[in-house]
Amino acid sequence: MGEGGVGIVYEAEQNLGSSPRPVAVKLLRPEWSHDAAVQARFHREAALVARLQHPNTVRIYEFGATEDGT
Repeated sequence: MGEGGVGIVYEAEQNLGSSPRPVAVKLLRPEWSHDAAVQARFHREAALVARLQHPNTVRIYEFGATEDGT
């Protein structure tokens, strides 16, 4: 869907039983995924946006990291 300086956004589907919903998945670029400072900033951004409740902002359902740092 798009990309920026440290991240790439993909279009995906989240399966909710028999009703998948469209979602966007934002991942750190591989070259930044092992930088602790960038990971911390990415995590803070997701945590702050997840707290917002406004029709003009995205809704965050989940965020975190995989075992390989993705």
